[in-house]
Amino acid sequence: MEEQGSNVLHDKALDGGEESFERSDLVPFLLFVLILAVSYFGTIHSHQQGIALFLLLVVLNGGFLFSCIQLVRKLRASKRAEAERESQLQGTNGRLAQTEQTLRETRDGLAKSQDGLAKTQGDLRTAQEELTQANELFDNYSLQLEITTSELKATKAESEAILANVKQGVFLIGHDGTIGRQFSLELKKIFQIEEVAGRDFVRLLRPLIPEKRHQTIGNYLQLLFNPRKNEKQLQRFNPLKCVELNFQRPEGGFAPKHVEFNFQRVFNGDKISRVLVTAVDVSERVQLESRLREGEERREKQLELLCDLLNAETAQLRGFLKDAQAVITDVNATFRAASNDTSGQETTQDKVNRAFRIVHKLKSQAASLGLRLFEQEVHQIEDLFNEVRRNPRATNEDLLNVLVAISHFQGRLEESGGLIEKIAGLRHTFGGANQSAGEQPAHNTPSAELMRG
Repeated sequence: MEEQGSNVLHDKALDGGEESFERSDLVPFLLFVLILAVSYFGTIHSHQQGIALFLLLVVLNGGFLFSCIQLVRKLRASKRAEAERESQLQGTNGRLAQTEQTLRETRDGLAKSQDGLAKTQGDLRTAQEELTQANELFDNYSLQLEITTSELKATKAESEAILANVKQGVFLIGHDGTIGRQFSLELKKIFQIEEVAGRDFVRLLRPLIPEKRHQTIGNYLQLLFNPRKNEKQLQRFNPLKCVELNFQRPEGGFAPKHVEFNFQRVFNGDKISRVLVTAVDVSERVQLESRLREGEERREKQLELLCDLLNAETAQLRGFLKDAQAVITDVNATFRAASNDTSGQETTQDKVNRAFRIVHKLKSQAASLGLRLFEQEVHQIEDLFNEVRRNPRATNEDLLNVLVAISHFQGRLEESGGLIEKIAGLRHTFGGANQSAGEQPAHNTPSAELMRG
């Protein structure tokens, strides 16, 4: 409808133009007709008037021709303008058609947009519902997370309290042999360090144990991460079941500490993820066991010494103690002379050989009296002398173990002196009672000595 209206208006404009063109161009034709009429009637009335009229006619005909030429030009211009108007009209119609096509497409697009908007609104409502559900789930998750976080905090606090108060060094070892970040505070006390997490366990032990055992520990850790190895066998061959760790003191020397390590593998499915290690400082227990063993050995030796003393005469025992003290004095004098001698006339080997011969005579004397305990201890002193004798470059410092053994032997002699006097007193008491009863004392037998003791 819009297109039809525009075409009608255009046609009316063209019609109005043609009417105005025809009215303006009829004037010359009317004049020409009038002149012809006048000339005709003038010719009729007089000849002179006819000539004047003829001239007038010529002039009028010239104007007429000029008007005709102008008319032709106007007609050509009018045709060109009409052609331009038709071209403009066609362009306008094309643009109108394009505009209508664009309008139709716009209407279609608008309809599609409305459909899409409706769908988007539906999706938006669905998304809002899903968002509401997600918010509810998030609130529930947040609540569960808070509960879980509080439980984890409580569990962590309990774990930290346990790790802070447990009297064992508890920690985890990874495949690379490093200590985990969670460990008990007792572990710092055991290793006497502050930084434990991330340290290599084998390297941590390296300055504290002998090199041979250190290599064994590295091989043992590799076996721990082998799932095919039996757990009982690994526990049985544990090289750190009870190990002595030697810590260097600031003032010099070493402070030994006995620690017991136990290893428990942690499985994640079929694979071993880590190894749980517990370390216990058993120094007090080891010292107590050592004192108990020493006490037991002392009691056994005292009993053995007592039996040896009971089987020998009191005078012989006193003579042996006197000779033994003299031997110790001679040996000490020999070593003092070796340390004070600056002339170089007698070497350390010469002093050791001379002391060895003196001690060997004492061993022979103990064997002749049946004093086996003394014989064994003197034999141990001889073994120490032999170690020094086999070293051609021995110095006074190499005699330290010998001097310590002689000091222990001297203590044993002093202890035996008290026992000998007690046995002599008992023998005198019971021997006198038996003689007053008319019994004959036995001689040179252990049973007789016991009866008299």
